[in-house]
Amino acid sequence: AESGGGESGDLVDGEGFPRSDVDVAQVRQDRHKLACLYTDHKELSAKIEQAIHALHAGSKGNGDGSHAAKAPEAAGGRGDSGKAATTGQQQQQPPFALVDEVLAGGPAERAGLAVGDQLLRFGAIDAASFGGNLHQVAEHARASENAVVKLGVIRAGQHLELELVPQAWAGNGLLGCHMRKMA
Repeated sequence: AESGGGESGDLVDGEGFPRSDVDVAQVRQDRHKLACLYTDHKELSAKIEQAIHALHAGSKGNGDGSHAAKAPEAAGGRGDSGKAATTGQQQQQPPFALVDEVLAGGPAERAGLAVGDQLLRFGAIDAASFGGNLHQVAEHARASENAVVKLGVIRAGQHLELELVPQAWAGNGLLGCHMRKMA
């Protein structure tokens, strides 16, 4: 065990009693502060990454990047021109998650997400930036609460662009769906 408890050292001795050489309350308080700072850092990093992606997408001018973002809105979210403009670009990246449950009345259902949808993009997260842990998606949803998150999905071989607003609702979580990693 570490001499001062540290970030992960034992706070109890071999018999289960609080260590006399450590201010247990202070160590717990410090660990809590550190955990909060780690969480804040992750959320800020996700926002910065999202801003960088948006900046790079905007610097492409009137090319495919700006057309792809506007086409689904102009066609009510299901226009073929939006699919055609982004299909080649998006399918270069494989899907990283599969939606296996969508709860009635949740934000995912309102966005048009369906069971069986394969997630190509969740905001700034795609297969290249996905670290293999779905907590990354949950953290991004928390960081984007009440804001539009652009999704790229494959449904029955078709590429779709959806807009999801993570928010509190009658059920658990901010999304109202469950997903699992693609194998």
